[in-house]
Amino acid sequence: MQAIEEKAHRLLSAVYHNPEAVDIVATAAPHWPTRATEEVFRGIQATMSGGAIDLPKLTSGLSDSGRQLLANIQQNAYLDDIETLRLGHKPGALESWADDLREHGQRLRIVEGLRKATRELDAGAGLDDTKASILSLLTSHSAPRGGLQHISEHVASAEAQLDEWKEGKDTAMLQTGIWRFDKKIGGIPIGELSMMAAVSGAGKTSFLLQIVTQVARRFLKSGEARAVALFSIEMSARQCLQRIASSIAKINLMDLRKGECTDEEVQRYRDTLHAVGEMPLYVDDDAYPTIDQIRQRVATLQTQYDVALIGVDYDEKVQVRERSEELRVSRIAKGLKVLAKENNAACLALSQYNSGPEEEARRGTDSDLRYSRKKHHESAVIMHWHWPQYFVEKGVHQSRVDGFDPSQPGRGILAVTKNRFGRIGEIGLKFEPEYTRFTDPRDPEIQRPETKRPNGVAVPSLNHTPF
Repeated sequence: MQAIEEKAHRLLSAVYHNPEAVDIVATAAPHWPTRATEEVFRGIQATMSGGAIDLPKLTSGLSDSGRQLLANIQQNAYLDDIETLRLGHKPGALESWADDLREHGQRLRIVEGLRKATRELDAGAGLDDTKASILSLLTSHSAPRGGLQHISEHVASAEAQLDEWKEGKDTAMLQTGIWRFDKKIGGIPIGELSMMAAVSGAGKTSFLLQIVTQVARRFLKSGEARAVALFSIEMSARQCLQRIASSIAKINLMDLRKGECTDEEVQRYRDTLHAVGEMPLYVDDDAYPTIDQIRQRVATLQTQYDVALIGVDYDEKVQVRERSEELRVSRIAKGLKVLAKENNAACLALSQYNSGPEEEARRGTDSDLRYSRKKHHESAVIMHWHWPQYFVEKGVHQSRVDGFDPSQPGRGILAVTKNRFGRIGEIGLKFEPEYTRFTDPRDPEIQRPETKRPNGVAVPSLNHTPF
């Protein structure tokens, strides 16, 4: 009973702080476990006007116990700040709590009905009539959620998804803009944690920046009220912007810093900076964020946009206190997975290896991830980027480098080693380190047109993906 009362208090608190949730809860028609909880909710319903609660009118109509409950709600005794923000935008938890209360009421009515039947039997009622009344009782109060469901109940939703697929849409996957990855793998799954690993300095941050930019750019073009959140623990927000603009404009950032670019290149870079600035891309460059802080910041952004993609560079930099490093890494992975689920967003986190791939100049595998069992368990998709030229530039002899082809120094392999929702495999990509940019040689739109600004400066088109 205590757990049910707690859910009722949390539900009432969410409704009080987010009055628009009243209709959601009223539709679910929960069974309030105490007189005070029902009284406060009915009072909120009755005093709602213009999306706000008439507080004096609400308070005057409550009993002493109702006023005390309302005072606790106003003092945030039941919800923390993160939940207060998130529950207003994401009604799923509210519906779940309301269903729990309703099912609790159904259980109480079933128990009372069985007790009544027992009393009637003791008083000499007919067995057949009592059996019929018990069957009717159980049937009328069967909870619609949970338990066994006939498979036919899901035909309509599966058929609706089939229509989406016919139109080339898949609402369960987020397209990355890397042509062969999206075509072969389907994209990165929404509501799940995906992980990408590579040796340090081989381009994994560039990969993440390219993905978040391509997704944000697509939302800008379509006009959707969706956004991308990037937690850049390694670089400042300005550095992220500079690298993104350098990649799009195909201008070497080092040349810019040295003042070795032409006026036309400087203008192209400047125009690209402003073009990127129009995208729904939000960057948090806190060097020591905790999981709770990340959740709160995403929840805040959710009040304005539907956050579709959350990028984290990189996972083990997230701050979590635990007794051991293994438990800490496990909690980070679980936290990022929960973050994706509660926001119905794709989460792409970068990860590092142990020393094996670096020392042996080879491809990384799932077992090379630090505390790999924990990360493998929580991730829906795991990718590994292997760029042989990196090891050659580090001084390793070509003969020792796994997969090195001197005729294609920019070629690398993106290996998908785990995919809970589809195929695994390898995708050949070209990496241009001078622009920190990836291209897919098989992309049919690899030759992209340029647009002309009014000043005559050519800027690579922002209407094509990938870069």
